[in-house]
Amino acid sequence: MMKRLQCLMIKPLRVVLLLALPIFVATQSASISSQHFPSSYLLQDQCPFSWALLTPAGDFFSVQMPKRTSPKPLDMQNAPNLIGDVYTASDGRISYTVKSVKYMNAALTDKERLENFRNLYRESLVQSTGDARTKLIVKTEQQRDGFIGEQLEVITSGKRGLAHIYVRGQRVYVLEVSAARKDDALTECFLSSFKLTEMRGPVQTPTPSPDPTPKPVDPLFCECGPGYGKEIPGDRFNHDVVMCPMPKVEDTREACKHQYSDSALLRLQLSATGEVTLIEVIKRLPYGLTENVIDAAKKIKFCPAVKNGIPVDVILTLTFTYTCKEVNAPRRIGRTPRRRP
Repeated sequence: MMKRLQCLMIKPLRVVLLLALPIFVATQSASISSQHFPSSYLLQDQCPFSWALLTPAGDFFSVQMPKRTSPKPLDMQNAPNLIGDVYTASDGRISYTVKSVKYMNAALTDKERLENFRNLYRESLVQSTGDARTKLIVKTEQQRDGFIGEQLEVITSGKRGLAHIYVRGQRVYVLEVSAARKDDALTECFLSSFKLTEMRGPVQTPTPSPDPTPKPVDPLFCECGPGYGKEIPGDRFNHDVVMCPMPKVEDTREACKHQYSDSALLRLQLSATGEVTLIEVIKRLPYGLTENVIDAAKKIKFCPAVKNGIPVDVILTLTFTYTCKEVNAPRRIGRTPRRRP
């Protein structure tokens, strides 16, 4: 009798559970879609599964974006001393951009570099949009992984967007979100997923001299090799970089085969330590010569520029001229027949 009563009680309970399960699933899906995600998305650490993790080789950041994207060269005509890459992707509604910039000016502190870059950034937006009323409104100051930064509201051409700027040493990162809405989950996903990895090598920061009196920089004679050197012109406390003779660009078999001759154009950073620290190729050469030009640029010898008695970094654009050193004259094989008298 008891068993029959238990069976009669369990069957209605199963029916109630089966009816309640679809309602529970619908409630959960509604809570997910309320975060501005399309219902077809599945979430993974606040970002859709369809998004891709961007980790460029040779750089120091990672970020989630709607799709994988290839870098484009940074184009800031108002600031030729800035070089870098731009990554842009769109989900059809909002455009997401990451700018990785090398700010080659070691004479500024991180805070000064941040303020200077903000002004250059606004000028570049004015040039690209043609709107002289473009505004950058600083919302908050923030820090991330040793970088100082700012959260900006961007108003240009009647549209509003967001931008985050992070600065440390000669590295600057800009995160841009066009047509961003407040509390938008995808925008928050993009901004919060941005991670800065550890930078290789020490961060270059200016080291002020404890003595206000400039100290002489020795020697005043720039050594370019054994028994050869160039006199350093100008004042010992202030003078430009002194360049030694340019290294020769090595031949390649294909270049000599075609008797090729032309010039390559490189932008170099000549550091205060007497080393070539950054190389940007502006004009390339065929037949594998570009790699040989870069190798020659790494071998450049120079004496760094000096300002107020302290060596400083300098950015120069140099031309490397190539001409094949081997003359491949055609050779005859076999004997040359003698003429009969």
